[in-house]
Order: sequence, then structure tokens, then C-alpha cells
Amino acid sequence: IASADVMEISSRLLELFLHVHALSLYEEPEKFVAFHLDSVLRSIIAFAMSTEYEHWLYHNVDATKQERREKYFALYRETRPSGAESDEKILNRLYDETTVFTMPKYQFCYVLAWIDAMQIAKDYKEYPEKTYKKFLDLSTNLAFYTYNDLVEKFELCNVFEEGSVDKFLEWFEILAAEI
Repeated sequence: IASADVMEISSRLLELFLHVHALSLYEEPEKFVAFHLDSVLRSIIAFAMSTEYEHWLYHNVDATKQERREKYFALYRETRPSGAESDEKILNRLYDETTVFTMPKYQFCYVLAWIDAMQIAKDYKEYPEKTYKKFLDLSTNLAFYTYNDLVEKFELCNVFEEGSVDKFLEWFEILAAEI
């Protein structure tokens, strides 16, 4: 019954808590942390782009296959300006996005979850017991909270407010500095 934007906060937090324990789990923990943080940023970009494409589709239902393909290529290249991937690889990603034609994905919810999870996770190394208790309290009845309830009850950043991306980058840098 819960929305994914709420439920994924708990899931993403567990991934981020792993950074503190990487030393006891990985042979080269700094490589894991760097890899994971890199994949966090890449997934945020991918989820946001996928959602933008999905919304474009809903507002351009009469678009031809070629127009849909061109829009996907344009968005992909805009969000990944390095241009390193071939058209074929990009097209393969579009094929991976086929559910946008049959079932709404609303992957942007993962962006919200990462931002709120990062806010809590930044404190885990310094205050592990307090932060883990906050995680447990948040997770206990997570399915019954609305997003606004969570923001208020757990003093989270409302990702829809101005400056939330800047705060996320600040928290990201705190975690990245530990590498």
C-alpha cells in the first residue's frame, strides 16, 4: 500500500550504511565506496531521464517510432554528455525501457529516496546507534506515512523545495570524503 518513493528510503539507507562497514566486508573498501557512490549518481541521472522520457511519451502519444527514438537519443545524450556510447548501445537501453509503453514506472521516486537516505546516512559513521534507531523508527510504519509525514516526523529535506539538490551534494561529499 505504500508508494515507492517512501519505501525506497529504507532500502537506500541500508545500502549507504554499508559504507561504514566496508572495511570489514571488502578487501579494498575504498573501491567499493567509490563504485557505489558513482553508481548512486549514475542511477539518479538514469531515473530522472527515464521519467522525463516517460512523461514526454504521455504528452506525445501520437509520436512516431522515429520521433520516440530521436527523443530518447536526445535525452540520453543530454544527460550523459561524454558521448562515449554508440547509438546501438543507447538503443539497447531504450529497449530496456520498454515497460514505459505498457506500465508506468515513475522511476523518479528513486531520486527522492536517494536524497532523503543520503541525509540520514551522512550521520551513521559519527552516530551509528542514534542513526540506526532513526532508520528503525522510520522503517517500522513506513507503509503508512505519506511523504510529507516523513519529512515532518523525521526532519527530512523536502526534495521538492529549492536547494534540496545542493544539500544532497553536500551530504554526498561528506560520504565521498571518507574514501
